[in-house]
Amino acid sequence: MLEEAEFYNITDLIQLVKDRIVKRDAHSAQNGKKYVYRVLQCHEDELTQMVSTLSDGWKFEQVFNFAEPLTCRKWMKHFIIF
Repeated sequence: MLEEAEFYNITDLIQLVKDRIVKRDAHSAQNGKKYVYRVLQCHEDELTQMVSTLSDGWKFEQVFNFAEPLTCRKWMKHFIIF
């Protein structure tokens, strides 16, 4: 977003985004935590196994499916976010 604001020379938006970045970085420094997300792709028949073999330290966040319009349900892809 910052790059877009700079490209179009929207000074108020540039300042707002920079302020938000500073706040975000300050908050991260206080917590001392950084979040790392892992995204895995699998087919429907593999979904249960992928979730059940989750490694220690990884927390399940979300699963969503992705199918192209002409794809049959059997070949639907799922994305798992840990």
